[in-house]
Amino acid sequence: MKLILFGLLITILAVQYSEQAGIIQRHKRHWIPQEETIEDNNYDDSVPESEEVDDAASETVTESKPESEEVNDENIDDEILALLIEPTSDSEEVNTGNKDDNMKKLPNDGILALLTEPTSESEEVNTGNKDDNIKKLLNVKFEKLEQKLEEKSEKLEEHFQLLDENLQEKYEDLRKTIVDAKIKELTKFEKIGLKYYHIEDTEKLNWFEAANSCREMGANLASPKNEEEFNAVSKRLSSFPYWLGINDLGSEGVFKSTISGKVAEYVKWHKGEPNNINGGEHCVDLEWTGGNRAMNDNDCRAKLNFICEKNHLM
Repeated sequence: MKLILFGLLITILAVQYSEQAGIIQRHKRHWIPQEETIEDNNYDDSVPESEEVDDAASETVTESKPESEEVNDENIDDEILALLIEPTSDSEEVNTGNKDDNMKKLPNDGILALLTEPTSESEEVNTGNKDDNIKKLLNVKFEKLEQKLEEKSEKLEEHFQLLDENLQEKYEDLRKTIVDAKIKELTKFEKIGLKYYHIEDTEKLNWFEAANSCREMGANLASPKNEEEFNAVSKRLSSFPYWLGINDLGSEGVFKSTISGKVAEYVKWHKGEPNNINGGEHCVDLEWTGGNRAMNDNDCRAKLNFICEKNHLM
């Protein structure tokens, strides 16, 4: 009985040993390096189906786009995105499937070899074509952008040129307006003696408004320095009163010239003037009274004509 059991055990071990030896032999044949010569008489030198698919995919990918075909600028971004996310080709799927099947069957060393297996030639071709196509599309995109920038630049240049022309026109108009105003202003003044005077016979203003109107013309209310100036101006005047640039607003009875800020150099009062009636007469005017033209203190709020003076026209 013991001998029978021992014989059965030997038989079982032999069968297991032969199966393991067969598996190892198959693994060795599968992983023979490419540079070694395969001496198996049953070796099939036909191209594997996966490689045929790779060649077909390669031929499909390497078909270049005709140069004459124009690329639509609106679709360039979509084409670049499509290339970046393009799904795996049939040949790559076949290769990947074979690798997965082999990895399930092989020990750890075989799995490592499959993972580190170099990229097939067709995969390299596919990757190269993708890069070339992306570069071409990007170049087209950049050219379109450069063209748009040039167009925008030209439009901006034209716009700035128009603005410059408009500014030049406005400048000329403004200059002409200023010159005309200057000429008009200058024509208001006439030379009397050594100075220039504007005798306002039309508009009547209070003393403060009259002083401001003279300043706007680059002048001051007249304040004669001597009898010669007083007489020269008086001869040009009408019979109604005119404001002069003299007042005692700062101190009662102390009449100063608005031109110098000092006590007036020359005054010629009517008889009984200045009298400061009711304590409200502080500005001086030039009046024609009793056949005589002389100065009078008056209410600064009174509306009178006025005389402006300046030493130079410009």
